[in-house]
Amino acid sequence: MRPDRIGSIQARRYSWHAIIDARIVSALRAGGHRIPTIAAVLERLRDYANPTDADELLAVRLKRIAERSIALLEASASLRQLIRGT
Repeated sequence: MRPDRIGSIQARRYSWHAIIDARIVSALRAGGHRIPTIAAVLERLRDYANPTDADELLAVRLKRIAERSIALLEASASLRQLIRGT
């Protein structure tokens, strides 16, 4: 993210797109996502022309996260059985 410089004192000015990107990055980082994943998401969001496409992209991402979460829960149950011997 690079701000525009305006005026004689070269004050920083961020575009709305930069502000939106920063908010998305902040939310994804708070969710534990790594920088390469976030960069890929931002790049893919820029490729979509309308918000419906972006909604679809995010829905697919949420579905993958849910699937991974279920797999982790199932694995932890198997690990528990292995440790307890039941």
